[in-house]
Amino acid sequence: APFGSLSLNRAVFRDNLEETRLRVLARVLCALSGRAYRPRLRALAMLDRALCERGEFVGATLGGCRFVGDGAPETVRIVRELRACREANPPSPAPSRPILWDGRWMVRPLGGFRRSLSLRPLGPDGLEAVRSTASDDAAPLRALREALAGRRLDALAAQTLPSVWDGDRLVDLASADAGRQTTRSALFSASLHASFFAIWGPATRCARE
Repeated sequence: APFGSLSLNRAVFRDNLEETRLRVLARVLCALSGRAYRPRLRALAMLDRALCERGEFVGATLGGCRFVGDGAPETVRIVRELRACREANPPSPAPSRPILWDGRWMVRPLGGFRRSLSLRPLGPDGLEAVRSTASDDAAPLRALREALAGRRLDALAAQTLPSVWDGDRLVDLASADAGRQTTRSALFSASLHASFFAIWGPATRCARE
């Protein structure tokens, strides 16, 4: 799930052995959060029980991820938690060398960046900026809007994508062609025109505590 979102069928999940379910949850949480270590076994077991209960799922948060209802009784959407993403990635100067961002994205400058630029999660204000821009704007914005409209990308997950800002103005963002599920995408375009950042993802691992 390179864009930080996946859908879980609770009926299929429930039919597996507990050990298998716990391993799946641990791997999913590591992959979506970018963390190297899984949550404690007790916390995983509590989440497992909640997911296996029949009836409406009320939601949960664990390991830097959110588990939310997806409209269907047996479907749960798992996304990167925005608050955890912000805590792990406070606004920082746009990098002048390759960096691992949020434990999932390898961000590399392509040239043309300015010292006034900062890198941070897209957030709700960035998502609103994307939605309110003209239809003939740059490819990353169009791709994000199309992915959201086609439900290939969850709005909650979109808010945790890396983006570049100049003060309070969004100038660049991650590519949102989630339909291709590619692990290599050119993601940034300076002032939404000239490309100057590239990103590769995900770069994750999962280990036991």
